[in-house]
Amino acid sequence: MKEIMPILVVDRLPDFEPIDLYIADRKLIVAVLNKGLAYEGPLVFRVGVQESVVPQSGDFRFERIVELSVKIGTGGVGIFDMGDIAWPDARYPAIDHPQVRVGVLIDPSRKVAEANIHNNRIERTIRRDCGAVISKVRPDRFLEGLPSLLTLYGTFGYSEKTKRVVIRRDNQERVLVVADWQPNRLQVVLPKDLPAGEYEVLIACSERSCGAGYFASKAVVFSIARHDAEPVSEP
Repeated sequence: MKEIMPILVVDRLPDFEPIDLYIADRKLIVAVLNKGLAYEGPLVFRVGVQESVVPQSGDFRFERIVELSVKIGTGGVGIFDMGDIAWPDARYPAIDHPQVRVGVLIDPSRKVAEANIHNNRIERTIRRDCGAVISKVRPDRFLEGLPSLLTLYGTFGYSEKTKRVVIRRDNQERVLVVADWQPNRLQVVLPKDLPAGEYEVLIACSERSCGAGYFASKAVVFSIARHDAEPVSEP
C-alpha cells in the first residue's frame, strides 16, 4: 500500500517592502508595498539620516522611531508620514547639508511575522532646502571706508558647513568672512574697500557632491554711505 505523505501547510504572512521615499511639504513620506497577506495593526518604522551623500560611506544616525496603526491589503501600497524632516536640530548639529542620505527600516524589532524580513529597508539621497532665512540685518547703514560688522538675524542652521554669506550689487557678488555663526544670528565682516551704495545680502548653499550653488534666502538690503553722510545709529 502506497504511503500518503502529509501536506505541509505554510501560513501566509504579510511581506512589507518600502518602494519609495521622498519629501512632500517638508514631511518625509515612505511608500510601502505589501506583497503578502493583508495586514492591519501596529507597525514601527525607524528613520535615520546621515550627512554623506555616498551610500555605505558611514553609519546612519538613527534618530526617530515612528509608530503607526496601518492597514495594507495584499498587493496594496500604504503611504505613511515619517514626520518633519527639519534636520538638523540641537541633538544633531552636524547633519546640516542640502543633500542628505535618508533611510527607513520597517519593523526594526521584528515584532510582526513576515514572509521576507530582508526587504524592509530603503535608502535615498534627498535634496532639501538648507533652511537659511534672513529676517533682518542690523545696522542697515554703514560709512564708506570703515571695516564693520554686519549682524544678520533669522534661521541659519547650527553650523556653517557649505553655506556662505554673499553680498550682491550690480550683478556682482562677494563672499563675506563670517566672524560668528549662531543658529539665529550671524556676524559677518564688511570690508573697508566696499564702495558706497545699496547692497543685497543673501545666504547661499552649495552641494558638496557637485559644487552647484543656490540661494536659500530672500535678499535683505543694506547701504553704505559716503563719508559726508550722517550715519544711522543702531536701534
